[in-house]
Amino acid sequence: MSIKTPKSREEFEHNLHLMEERALRVVRSENESAMQNFSSATWPHLKKVKRLPNARINLLTINEMIRLQANMENNDSFR
Repeated sequence: MSIKTPKSREEFEHNLHLMEERALRVVRSENESAMQNFSSATWPHLKKVKRLPNARINLLTINEMIRLQANMENNDSFR
C-alpha cells in the first residue's frame, strides 16, 4: 500500500488542513502520550508553515516531513 499523492495544490492544502485539525484534537484531548508525540514529531515542522497574504499556504515553507505527514492524513490505512 502506498500514500495517495495529491493531484493538485488544492488536494495538498486539504491534506494539510486535515493534519492541522488532528493536531487541535490531540491538544484538546489532553492525552499526555499523544501530546508528547505531537510536540516532538509534528509541531517543529508545522510551526514553520507560513501563509500567504491571500490565506493560501506558502509551499516554499513546507519541508519533506510535514508533506509526508499531511499526505498520510488523507490515507485510511494510517488511521
